[in-house]
Amino acid sequence: MTPPSKQGLDYHWDQYLGIVVQLQGTKTWELFKPKVDAPYRDHLMSTNLWQDDWVKQWQKDGPYQTVELIPGDILVLPRGWVHNPHSRNAVETSVHLTFVLKERVPLWVAERLVGSAINDPRFRAVIPPSGLDPATMPTTVEQTRSLLIDYLSGLNVEEMSRALRRAAQQETSHAML
Repeated sequence: MTPPSKQGLDYHWDQYLGIVVQLQGTKTWELFKPKVDAPYRDHLMSTNLWQDDWVKQWQKDGPYQTVELIPGDILVLPRGWVHNPHSRNAVETSVHLTFVLKERVPLWVAERLVGSAINDPRFRAVIPPSGLDPATMPTTVEQTRSLLIDYLSGLNVEEMSRALRRAAQQETSHAML
């Protein structure tokens, strides 16, 4: 909700695909091409990378596109696109809903493949403190990598595919986006 003649969230980008549905009033969306390639979850967040001179440049160059939403309009906002939503020209309160769509990326599959290794007792064996010493850590990493390759090579792909499909349908946590 943005009051008339006010700024919504200032310039930023999101790590997810958003479907913006305008419910009441109007809202102007100034859209700018992505500053980073394919932000995802906590990786490449605008709040972590922000540089104030970007805003000056965007204001100087102007938006790639400006969209004025009225009630019933829908805006598909791909992840990474910089946007500056505001109601500075509106005469009534602007209300919109943003629906977040979970996009699956190869990292999502990889995290679950590695996570399934907990079922293999070799991955639950204790690494002694000496294995974390700077001199021996490279060996620990190499041994773990070899263990992971061996584990992944032995996975039943059909069984894992069914488990990943169920996970894709059931996961609801924002942390898992």
